[in-house]
Amino acid sequence: MKPCRKNRKQIALLAVNELDQHEAVALREHIEACEGCRQYLDDILAVAEMAATAGPGVEVEPSEAFHRRVQHALKAHQSVPASEAAVLVWRSVRHWRMALTGLVAVVVLAAFAVLEFAPYHRVSAPAAPVAQPGTVANLPPNLAPTLANYEMAAGRSLRQLDELLTRQANQSLPPAPIYTASTPIAAADSE
Repeated sequence: MKPCRKNRKQIALLAVNELDQHEAVALREHIEACEGCRQYLDDILAVAEMAATAGPGVEVEPSEAFHRRVQHALKAHQSVPASEAAVLVWRSVRHWRMALTGLVAVVVLAAFAVLEFAPYHRVSAPAAPVAQPGTVANLPPNLAPTLANYEMAAGRSLRQLDELLTRQANQSLPPAPIYTASTPIAAADSE
């Protein structure tokens, strides 16, 4: 039977007498009712007892042959340049069918990588000529206040956009019709 997941750490602390007294009392009450936690505490206590009764550790010094084997294994796992790796793979292939299959796989993967990661080329219209900064001569004098006109001016230069907006802000608005309560509806619609 498994112990309660939330109590594993607390049981281990209880086994080595590192748990707060209040928490220890509450955990012991739970352990009396839960078979899984009780078994887990017994196992942890057995391990703690074996660790306490074990003698001092024996100092083991590895032999020179062990060091040589470790160094040889480390050198074998060092990275190999791609050209050397290809030669090693080619030499390890014993049958020409396997080599041909591997070569086809490499070509297919390379083609896929080229097609997948190649940048897409968009065909676009030639760029509009960029006006020199500070000149608004290229813009028509009475542009309507539309988003397309603002984008066109901003595409030429931010200064032209600023000047266009300033020009439009300084223009006087046409007089607006004045409606009164006595104005007939048909007359207001005809204007």
